[in-house]
Amino acid sequence: MQSSKLIELHVALIGMTSAGKSALAVKYITRRFIGEYHAELEDTYCRQDTILNHPVMVWLMDTVESSHDIKKDAMRYLAWADVYVVVYDVTSQLSLQYAEKLLHQITQHEHSLCMRSHKTLLVGNKCDLERYRQVRESDGERLAKRFGALFAETSAVEDYQRVAAVIHRPLNQIITERTTRRSPSPRLYNSDSEVQTQRNKGFSVSLKNVTRSGTLRRSKSPKSLEPQHKFSIGTKSKAGSKLLKLFHN
Repeated sequence: MQSSKLIELHVALIGMTSAGKSALAVKYITRRFIGEYHAELEDTYCRQDTILNHPVMVWLMDTVESSHDIKKDAMRYLAWADVYVVVYDVTSQLSLQYAEKLLHQITQHEHSLCMRSHKTLLVGNKCDLERYRQVRESDGERLAKRFGALFAETSAVEDYQRVAAVIHRPLNQIITERTTRRSPSPRLYNSDSEVQTQRNKGFSVSLKNVTRSGTLRRSKSPKSLEPQHKFSIGTKSKAGSKLLKLFHN
């Protein structure tokens, strides 16, 4: 019997302006194609989906990037997302160059601070405009392989199932990893920066605060903590040392 616990995943759609990020986002969320969007409007959408027979709440951030300043507010999605979907336009060689810079930026981000796994997907969009193609499919595949990312080509005008299958690819990998091995809860922290903040506090926090934050989980056994006899001061000190040693172990 499979678990019915809801899995929550964050997906960031990033890429050069006019690459078709919003069209892909709306296609996945509403199953409709809309061709025109506000170029400077950034928003986050959510929908509940079923992936690999697991209920999943997918949060989709449709980002707005500046072609002049690639580092503008990048941490808003770098520290938030479980999946980075880097989108380029197959009819624009410039958008592929921009995607390459984004992939490099994702690689440079310190993911070792985060307890969650991250996946990256490079998507060549607007493949329905074949006669205007400037980027060969093999070029996209080569770039994705260079950065260890998944790769796919699609178009927001295609049927919903094909677009959803592309977005599901990295989600499938993360869900498989989480359900086949024991690992820390992926939602103890909402971002990489929260993990770093908690680690900097070290062991100076009290046992009560550690238990509350969830960074250390121990089964509580009230009976084992109840004093069976009256101890002298020396005995209490020895017992305290044993508890401290148990805590560290």
